[in-house]
Amino acid sequence: MEYKSGEKVNVGDPVSIENGRTPGNVKEVIETEQQMKDSGVTEQGVMISSKLFGLVFWPSSLEDDPVIYKGKKHNNAIVQTAKLYAF
Repeated sequence: MEYKSGEKVNVGDPVSIENGRTPGNVKEVIETEQQMKDSGVTEQGVMISSKLFGLVFWPSSLEDDPVIYKGKKHNNAIVQTAKLYAF
């Protein structure tokens, strides 16, 4: 599974949902029929842990409100992605 930005979705990724209003972290990537059955869902998506909602399932079918990738996890630290501009 990939984010709209093209990066692969991984457990632990910092993300936001609700059009970027709610931060959280990916707890589980659900892609296979067995994973869907084990998680009690009927479609592919991700389980996200957020302080506001606790554990929430966000289906990949929500194309108008996708999970937004907020950075890269590296050695237990988050390195924010940013564009650098030369002046």
